[in-house]
Amino acid sequence: MNKEEILEMSREENKGGIGEYEKAASDTASKVGLTAGAIACVVLVILGNFILEIPEISLAGWMVFFAMFGGNHIALFKKLGTKHNLALGIVAIIASVVFCAAIILKSVM
Repeated sequence: MNKEEILEMSREENKGGIGEYEKAASDTASKVGLTAGAIACVVLVILGNFILEIPEISLAGWMVFFAMFGGNHIALFKKLGTKHNLALGIVAIIASVVFCAAIILKSVM
């Protein structure tokens, strides 16, 4: 098989889809997005607990972050089939539900 045949096969495989460069860029963007979300949650904790004295704000931030994180790992599990992604996804979604329950309990009490 020569270089041209390999390139043609690669073009056919990626036809209508995204290439390796786009996949790598998407992976990097996901990691940066989750990191930015985590930093935003830390800022919400500081604002909610120490400045505004409304701790529910920080709970809401972590609820959203863990929902995003869990969804990301569940999607990775579906694509890759790796059990550690499934485990991380389940734990993160449980954490999100716990933060949601904490918000509800704080609101009621």
